[in-house]
Amino acid sequence: MDEIECFVCDNYLYMYEQYIYNQNMILLKNISIKYNIDLGELINKFLNKPKKNNFKLQKTQKKCMLDSADRCDSRTWGHGEGTRCTRKRFNSSNYCKTHLEQYIGKGLTYGNYWDNDLINIFGKKRVIIKYNR
Repeated sequence: MDEIECFVCDNYLYMYEQYIYNQNMILLKNISIKYNIDLGELINKFLNKPKKNNFKLQKTQKKCMLDSADRCDSRTWGHGEGTRCTRKRFNSSNYCKTHLEQYIGKGLTYGNYWDNDLINIFGKKRVIIKYNR
């Protein structure tokens, strides 16, 4: 049998463990009643309480979809891909307020998005591979 690796959010994992715990608790209660066995004894022997993880639900930030002409022209890190800044241009500038201040001060860290100098900045060229199914 092939193994499948998947990643599950801590919140969902905890909810699943809680569900299994509750189902097992119902089963033990029924056994306790039917066979006249102490419920506490069954719980101690057969049931492990799920460990509660200290997780925080993260709020997802709503990004407005700006027209290309209204977006900042600064290149950002973008996981090493050199993506374009998603913020709105500041006044009549080509950059958002943050990147305009950077441009005026020490210069843009990753340059202008429209410059094709990705090799010098990220040490790699961006390659798009298309495939047929």
